[in-house]
Amino acid sequence: MSLGLYGVGMIVGSVLAGQLSRMISFGWLIAIGPFVSVLASGLLALTIVGPTWLAYAAFFAFGAGPIVWTIAQTTLRQAVTPAPMLGRVSALMMMASFGSRPVGALLGGAVGSAYGLDAAIMVSLTLFMGQAFVVMLSAIPRLRELPA
Repeated sequence: MSLGLYGVGMIVGSVLAGQLSRMISFGWLIAIGPFVSVLASGLLALTIVGPTWLAYAAFFAFGAGPIVWTIAQTTLRQAVTPAPMLGRVSALMMMASFGSRPVGALLGGAVGSAYGLDAAIMVSLTLFMGQAFVVMLSAIPRLRELPA
């Protein structure tokens, strides 16, 4: 059920991305992903002491927020990257994004094995908070519109 709601969240996020782009600045459209990931990870952390349905909401949010980020940052990357370099830049982004997932899985598995599932969830929440903090300090939230 959780993974199914993750997929539903991705569909809902992708459908709403266009509407969101008309409602908020382009920078905040990009920043949505990290902030929704903090929310989702927080909901997942609440399952430690709260009801299981929070995990469903967390996985829905993990699908919805980051897909909006993916759409927005891909649009920005394609707008500012010179055409001859677009393939290399896209490949680098894919390597960084997909390549970090096994590292995160290894870290989560190691923490979970050594300290338990609750600790792994809390480490995840802490790392998502760090990511959102870095994004907040960057120029991304101040980007008003897509550069020409």
